[in-house]
Amino acid sequence: MIRILFLLTIFISVLISLLELFTYSGFMKKHLFFNINIFLFFGFVLVILLSLKLNEIISLKLGKILFVSAISALTAMIVLTSLELIKYPNFIFSVTHIEIKNFSQLIAYLLSASFIVVVSKKLFKVFKNNVFFSTVFVFLLAVYIFKNCTFVSASINRLLPPALAKPTATYSDKMYYLWSDPYRYLETVKQLTSNNEVVFLPTGTSAQAITGNIGLIRYFLYPRSLSLYDPERSKNGFLVVSPGNELGDGDYTLWPNHWVDSDYYYLINTKDRKVKRIDKDFDPIDLSGHFWALVKI
Repeated sequence: MIRILFLLTIFISVLISLLELFTYSGFMKKHLFFNINIFLFFGFVLVILLSLKLNEIISLKLGKILFVSAISALTAMIVLTSLELIKYPNFIFSVTHIEIKNFSQLIAYLLSASFIVVVSKKLFKVFKNNVFFSTVFVFLLAVYIFKNCTFVSASINRLLPPALAKPTATYSDKMYYLWSDPYRYLETVKQLTSNNEVVFLPTGTSAQAITGNIGLIRYFLYPRSLSLYDPERSKNGFLVVSPGNELGDGDYTLWPNHWVDSDYYYLINTKDRKVKRIDKDFDPIDLSGHFWALVKI
């Protein structure tokens, strides 16, 4: 009976992960009114409890099967992502209806379940004098591993396919794949400014997720000085102007969206890599389309 419940829990969890893989993110929440991560969270609890009742030999075999399944899913994700890079964006989803980014959820669950099955019984033996502590410890460890497995699988999906699909691509092309338009914009900023310039960035309250991150932008613009923009105090430098949607999943929210007293500004088109200098105060009304700009203040 324990074996049946254990296998049923694993089967249902994998099935639900596959449903979102072959449909779209948020499918379960829309139709069954619960977040898939919440279900997987409670699934871990049940897997931990049931794994304690399994024979150690059976646990080891099941753990190996789950681990091999996770590696197979990881391989499939890398192959499909590489194929999409060779073809065109959204090629896999349009042909197979597979949402590649949802692979990380399935991979994380399989790897975490594999760990739980193999390790939980041994950990309970180590802490056999304190059942409560061992239960909490194994549970928190499983959640920690799930979170990190999700991050690692998503990172692999983001970093490895470009190298496999386009091994002869230039550094610039690979960076553009990883960072999209913000990369080309920041490379243009480097060309238009000297190393000792001050660059003012969007404030933390803006929708600009990349250009508003000083720690991240320092990697691209060093050794230039970076500072958050203050309309009252920010003078003698260059002001970043971003159309928003920097991560490709938000709205085009221009920042700053107000008139700025300036010497001149550069209108930057990251698509065709054209730059136009405009000798007047910056006025957001002058920006047509989803252009970037760099304002001299």
